[in-house]
Amino acid sequence: MSQTKSLKVIKKVTLVSIIVNLIIAILKIALGTLGQSQAIIADGIHSLSDMISDVVLLFSAKFFTKPADESFQHGYHKVEVMVIFMIGFLLFLVGIGVAYQGVLNLVSHKVVIPDKIAAIAALISIIFKEALYHYTVVQAKTIKSTALVANAWHHRSDALSSIPAFIGVLIAHYFPTYYYIDSFAALIVSGFIIHVAWELVRPSLENVLDRSAPKELVDQIYDTIVQTEGVISTHKIRTRYLGPSTVSVDLHIQVEGELTVTEGHDISGAAKARILNRFDEVVDVIIHLEPEHD
Repeated sequence: MSQTKSLKVIKKVTLVSIIVNLIIAILKIALGTLGQSQAIIADGIHSLSDMISDVVLLFSAKFFTKPADESFQHGYHKVEVMVIFMIGFLLFLVGIGVAYQGVLNLVSHKVVIPDKIAAIAALISIIFKEALYHYTVVQAKTIKSTALVANAWHHRSDALSSIPAFIGVLIAHYFPTYYYIDSFAALIVSGFIIHVAWELVRPSLENVLDRSAPKELVDQIYDTIVQTEGVISTHKIRTRYLGPSTVSVDLHIQVEGELTVTEGHDISGAAKARILNRFDEVVDVIIHLEPEHD
């Protein structure tokens, strides 16, 4: 898919996400405040952070979908890595803040009985955020965007975090003796947020360090190369991720030493074409040509 079409898909999905997240965040914070539920308010803040990450993704998409140019000859794939890291770090800060408030409420022993109206917001969130997750994943697969997949998981984490918030409100409302359950639910929500944040930040850090492609992909590249006509063997296969889902490959191939430069060049070109055509994630291949007995 072209960069222009990918950008259009990202913009469309992200705008839908921003609208849904804004409505749900306002609903949860309003009903959470009205119903005096710390868990629902925390869940609303989670949704608000999702909306902020949507805005970041929307404004950064035009950069990481740009083709390579003279200034950045390997492309702008790392921008997507930076966006994912920023989203993950933002979620981490939100999770810590929610956890702090939950602990503060438990330590203070402040008795607040939440009203069941707050649970309505959580139920609506579960339904709409799960639907938004599936919609975003489907669109992400069509353009192979890891940033969109990351954002989809924010939607699912929001849906999952609303479940303990929903249950916590109902328990605290119908069984006032267990009023503190609402604060425990807020802590569970923070755990969801922090876990998702780590799952986003960790691979981003690995990508910055030029993490290699998995062994399965390297083995498949090896098999593809040695099946190319004229290639006797291949070695020194090195890979690194340029972006979350884009790989650069560097390798050596051996051919008959008596071949002309043109013949060797043609074999290298055929090997490169086979790799690029077979593996969608591979966007660049550098091949070093060697005579058989070197």
